[in-house]
Amino acid sequence: MTGDELKSQAIAWFGTRGWQTKLSALLGMDRTALWRQIQNDAVSGPVSAAVTAWQRHGLPNEAGGAVMPLHDPRPMAPVLADWMARHALEDRAAVAAFLLTDEASIAGWLQGDAVPQAEAAPRRALMTMVDEGRLAPPMA
Repeated sequence: MTGDELKSQAIAWFGTRGWQTKLSALLGMDRTALWRQIQNDAVSGPVSAAVTAWQRHGLPNEAGGAVMPLHDPRPMAPVLADWMARHALEDRAAVAAFLLTDEASIAGWLQGDAVPQAEAAPRRALMTMVDEGRLAPPMA
């Protein structure tokens, strides 16, 4: 996905005023980081994957008062571990492929390695879409 494609889609969803703020909030990422990706035509894989999924399945909604991964204030380690347990996911390779990363990153995140917000937010969005039933969980 190019920066122009991302911007056009966001304007289609949110209108010409406030689209960047709304999209960055939905992705759970810093508005400036999103702006940089658009301006530099360097949209990250996780952002592109989240937006593409939303194009296919609709924008996410809050689900039943539960704290979804996208909005969970905890660090990535417990959020990812809980999500994997909820969906009985044991194959780290499948989880890594789904979250557009590698097995070493998954292992590190589960051990508590820090995950930059710009990397965590789109992946949390993908996990949230699985929890909402908008995407199927990764298969081994």
